[in-house]
Amino acid sequence: MHRELAQRIISHRSPYPHIDGLILGATNRIATLTVEHAERHDGKSSYTPRKLARLALSLLFDFSIMPLRITSLLGLVLCAFGVVILAEVLAEMLIFGTRQAGWGSLMGALAVFSGAQLLMLGIMGEYLGRAFMTVSGKPQSYVRRVINQLPGAA
Repeated sequence: MHRELAQRIISHRSPYPHIDGLILGATNRIATLTVEHAERHDGKSSYTPRKLARLALSLLFDFSIMPLRITSLLGLVLCAFGVVILAEVLAEMLIFGTRQAGWGSLMGALAVFSGAQLLMLGIMGEYLGRAFMTVSGKPQSYVRRVINQLPGAA
């Protein structure tokens, strides 16, 4: 690992550091190394299922606002599905003159309003995620080297 990459990782000031996420956020020059895994000869791992779950959630939530965007997309899809259900109920009533006992319209309205709630939750989360990314001080990109600097430019 180069000193420059180590300095980027050390400068991270989050209470939940995750080395793999920090490395992936700081560089795209990653290689693979084949390692032979041997049985543990002494002692036992200190990772409990709870710690492993916490590590997985940290990886998912600490370095990305993608779960919030997925929530917004899911809300949009659910809202559209509810509109389709309501349109089908309305078309059935207008074309065939039959009325359902309320199940279709109830499910359609429920899907529309639940989808709208999820969409709004995702939008608020997007704002919160962007604020967090700004406050965390993590730069959007790093300049590895300057090739041709203009005279007088700092």
